[in-house]
Amino acid sequence: MPDFNVTILLSGSFSNMVLACLLEPLRVVRDCTGAEICWKIATEADTEVSSSSGIKVSPDIRLADAGPADLVFLISGDEFREGDASTALRRYLSSLTRDCTIIAADTGAWKLAMLGHLDGRSATLHWQLLDEFAETFPKVRVLSDRFVKDGRFWTCGSASAALDLILNYIGDRFGQAAAFDAGAMFLHDNARRSGASGPEEFPLIAE
Repeated sequence: MPDFNVTILLSGSFSNMVLACLLEPLRVVRDCTGAEICWKIATEADTEVSSSSGIKVSPDIRLADAGPADLVFLISGDEFREGDASTALRRYLSSLTRDCTIIAADTGAWKLAMLGHLDGRSATLHWQLLDEFAETFPKVRVLSDRFVKDGRFWTCGSASAALDLILNYIGDRFGQAAAFDAGAMFLHDNARRSGASGPEEFPLIAE
């Protein structure tokens, strides 16, 4: 069994950019360090979903069979207002151990709030929805921060915030060197490598 298991939960109209910003840095950590990191994709209804740009993704596994995870990405898109969070999602999130970190990105925090996981906690989501989120879920302490970590529930909005958040997670879990390498893969262009500015002048992790 791999040392580190990730479950990716996608909802309809999810953002490809948010998914890439969360997953690709972990892929770099796997490739550069040899860490046994694996991921599987699941959807709430166990059916194919389309991203906001129309790219179709089929689940690797039924949500009921997803099993334990060290890290969960809950990436919700424009369809977050359509009905309640599914019973399957409720059961899966409830089955996770306290050692599992759940990163809810874009409108993923809305799903967590629907299920009551964010009651009494701090959270954020996409900046366009902060006011509506606060009005809809008065038990949640809604912050405008780029990302928010409250216990095992970590939330963020935009793709750039998702990248900051996963680099922060990588630093905690795999070490700051791994976080630097993962960030450098995507944040440092040729001009920065060959010009006057060095990578050390561009902080990779924002608190």
